[in-house]
Amino acid sequence: NGTVPTATSCSTSPRGFVVFTETTRGYTFTHAIPCMGSPATFTGLVYPGTYRVTVYGNTSVGSTLPGASQVVQDALVVNGNVANLTYDVRTFTVSGTVTQNGTVPTATSCSTSPRGFVVFTETTRGYTFTHAIPCMGSPATFTGLVYPGTYRVTVYGNTSVGSTLPGASQVVARTLAVNGNLTGLNYDVITRTVSGTVTQNGTVPTASSCSTSPRGFVVFTELVDGHTFTHAIPCMGSPATFTGMVFPGTYRVTVYGNTSVGSSLPGASQIVADRLQVP
Repeated sequence: NGTVPTATSCSTSPRGFVVFTETTRGYTFTHAIPCMGSPATFTGLVYPGTYRVTVYGNTSVGSTLPGASQVVQDALVVNGNVANLTYDVRTFTVSGTVTQNGTVPTATSCSTSPRGFVVFTETTRGYTFTHAIPCMGSPATFTGLVYPGTYRVTVYGNTSVGSTLPGASQVVARTLAVNGNLTGLNYDVITRTVSGTVTQNGTVPTASSCSTSPRGFVVFTELVDGHTFTHAIPCMGSPATFTGMVFPGTYRVTVYGNTSVGSSLPGASQIVADRLQVP
């Protein structure tokens, strides 16, 4: 952004890298930006050719340059020595809040681990930036850097800390244009409960050796975005029930048994619903 990129903890390690990729032959040359010094310079050799040039930061030393590679030049023709190249990595801040069905998502066991993540994926260049939703605090906020572009934004929960946000990614914005800093973004993750019973030829499916392991599973696969949710059929109990969350959408539903516990349900998945609408 017109200033010298820095790093917090490097001495001899680079603060970043400039990568030259030849567009026809595929030659790749990576040249370091030394940790110290202003301006932040690079130098190195390449072969003759036409190059796509990218820049990325060394996140292990706390570089202010993002770890994702930004395309800074699409077609650099090199037929001789080329000096005084100047590349400005443009970054913008995105920040906002995440809710779940209008309320603050929570987690059961986190302290410093995030309760979830907001992912920005650039639809043309493929840049990906993942920004954490801290465990504590209300509202559930996020903030971070992205490059200019048009982004598909998704949100998913950190299941390892018992987040109420599902572990599957929900698309919360399909085309977010970023041409400057964006604050006050608000994304509401909508979830729905699905529940019911499973029978096998009209009777309750059983298992021979389970106690806490499921006797089978019901899988919901969304037909547009490909979200997959797998809900267990507990070992004990009659009827054989299941319950869990899905996103709104249209689902293909399958059922299969847990062969490791001797389930009477086969281990192959049977399609039990081709198009289940979940409004």
